[in-house]
Amino acid sequence: MSQEPIPLTPAEQMKRIREAVHASDTMSSKEAHEALATYFARLDVLNRRIVDLESKMEVREQPFISNAPVIGPLIVGFRTLWNWVSTKWYVIPLIQQQNEFNMTMTQTLREMVASVEALARSVQDIANPHR
Repeated sequence: MSQEPIPLTPAEQMKRIREAVHASDTMSSKEAHEALATYFARLDVLNRRIVDLESKMEVREQPFISNAPVIGPLIVGFRTLWNWVSTKWYVIPLIQQQNEFNMTMTQTLREMVASVEALARSVQDIANPHR
């Protein structure tokens, strides 16, 4: 699935809107509205990306697996024991911290998109006051 490239920051997005609006001194209000509508139409791309992020936001400890015949279970047991002794107490707090960050960022992105969607509705209401 090819993804449409989008600006990474709200500042870059606003810069593109300003550039589109200021591209011509003779831009009518209808053309300005169309430029904003084009920008706001990309919100579905952002929403799809956020859904994708939400599906990947939780980091989980992965179990050890071995496909070695006969001794595979011994390898898995040894690696699991070694992991518990050597890193588990260090890695679990890091995984928890990363998961908290991922959830916070995903929620922040959702809130930003909701704000932009509200702005889009306001622009639409201004452009079409007699709906």
